[in-house]
Amino acid sequence: MLNKIIYFVPSTNRTWKASLIEKTGTPPLGVALLSSILKLHGYEVLVKDFLVEEIGPKEMKSIIDEYSPDVVGVSASFSECIDNAYKMIRFIKKYYPEIPIMAGGVHSTFNPEEVLNNGADYVILGEGESSTIKLMEYFKYGKDERVLQNITGIAYWKNSEIFINKEKNTVEDLECLPFPSRDNLKLDRYATPISLITSRGCPGDCVYCASRAFFGKRYRLRNAESVFSEVYYLYKKYKTDVSLIDTYMSIFDDTFTVNKVRLRKFCEYMIKTGLNKKLIWKCESRIDVLDEEVIKLLSESGCIALHMGIESADQGVIDSLNKHIKIKDAENILRLLKQYKIRPLCSFIIGNHSDTHQTLSQTQEFIEHICDEYGAKVAVSPNTPLPGTELYNYPEKYGITLKSDKWSDYSLMKVIIDTKNLTQDDIRNYYTKIMLIIDEKENDYRVRSE
Repeated sequence: MLNKIIYFVPSTNRTWKASLIEKTGTPPLGVALLSSILKLHGYEVLVKDFLVEEIGPKEMKSIIDEYSPDVVGVSASFSECIDNAYKMIRFIKKYYPEIPIMAGGVHSTFNPEEVLNNGADYVILGEGESSTIKLMEYFKYGKDERVLQNITGIAYWKNSEIFINKEKNTVEDLECLPFPSRDNLKLDRYATPISLITSRGCPGDCVYCASRAFFGKRYRLRNAESVFSEVYYLYKKYKTDVSLIDTYMSIFDDTFTVNKVRLRKFCEYMIKTGLNKKLIWKCESRIDVLDEEVIKLLSESGCIALHMGIESADQGVIDSLNKHIKIKDAENILRLLKQYKIRPLCSFIIGNHSDTHQTLSQTQEFIEHICDEYGAKVAVSPNTPLPGTELYNYPEKYGITLKSDKWSDYSLMKVIIDTKNLTQDDIRNYYTKIMLIIDEKENDYRVRSE
């Protein structure tokens, strides 16, 4: 009887691997959550993440031969990794044509026909918990076509034609989900091994972000008790592993601090249990939902770093992104973070569609200022229109010309556009120059901190 599945998580090429692990390396929480749900339904699950495991074709074949899966899942989420995902799918099809292959993730959701044409048998669209279980039950109990047609949120082949059940599934109550299963992940190899996500959906409409298109506009969140329970569970499970606990825990919600009632309860749990003294953590927020009361509470509860997307030092550019923050408020928030000993982590986009030479020079000066004055750790990325975003869907509307049709170039480290004001070389030069400044400032910060 069908009951075993392997999930493969493809990575980018080796050139970028080390940088990705250092800067953004985190366990694949989406796949880890699917793993938990499948286990609750009686399936055996193995996860192999190519970001932190060196797995070539021979090793992958050995893994499949030894584990003997009934189904293979491929996380085809990041556009820059999609070519490797397709190579993986074709390899599996060549040696194991009888094993059905499911693909899912952000890129798959916005490009299901492409993924199917590159060898996948099924594509999971959007939030995949319900679709994945129903599809596994379809495999397990006889492959009745009437059942397949009624599984929402999937795309698949039938009689050499592609069918798409476009109605995506949404998990309304996130508290009904189990904690992600991290048991067969090599956590010690990630930059931020202890991490969690506590909400879905985004009411914002930033033109460079696909979160709203993937998860929907309605913001859904777990309550403070659920969040703290997972944090406490992770601490108890991994507290003896110094390599994991000594690094900070990361909460990857787009805006963890947006609901102040929930935030206050969570922070109070951290303080009352003394976990704020044992587990340091960081989270994501926005300038417009922070004030001194919130920052003080975060500091008392063990938060040592807070990420905010500022994107530009020019208000006109920020407005053109539908970001809905005020650059004039940034200075006060950064001052408060410094006062309460929370390190600001600030990100900027270089080469926005409305950027000019003047606005990029202004952004460069602002970055230097906040590094010197507030000890900010800054990350910059070139403006890369990714599938699902307004910029990708309507480049002409924003005066953008895409200069590459290779998905491997669609990373947050490569410049692939011209804008109405800047050439690809202009953007690349600013990006390179600002990166050098950031590296220098970060080295200075480390020296001062020693």
